Amino acid sequence: MTHGHAASVARNQSLFREVNERIEKFAGGSPSPVGAEFLCECGRTSCLEAMPVEVAEYEAIRSSPRRFLVKPGHEQLEVERIVERGEAYLVVEKTDAGAEIAAELDPRSRVSGQV
Repeated sequence: MTHGHAASVARNQSLFREVNERIEKFAGGSPSPVGAEFLCECGRTSCLEAMPVEVAEYEAIRSSPRRFLVKPGHEQLEVERIVERGEAYLVVEKTDAGAEIAAELDPRSRVSGQV
């Protein structure tokens, strides 16, 4: 796996994470405790699949800037590892160069000034 491919996957995943941050913002104000449909944050640019996730679960996933929410079967083990399995999702954590890029592109890190 090349550094360039790992970086590209991390950038793609970060774009979907930004969309999910907006979904969480709107779902957090919703009276429904169930949650929302969050987009798969896999590195595939053509993937637009969604899965139901409780807002609290998504918030726990987002506690690390190196972690992403993906549908089972969308993990890319050459650039990430599975750290958690939910009913309808996996949580993957970026490794190597992708981990650094994921942290740099984390919208929460940019806002707080942390990386």
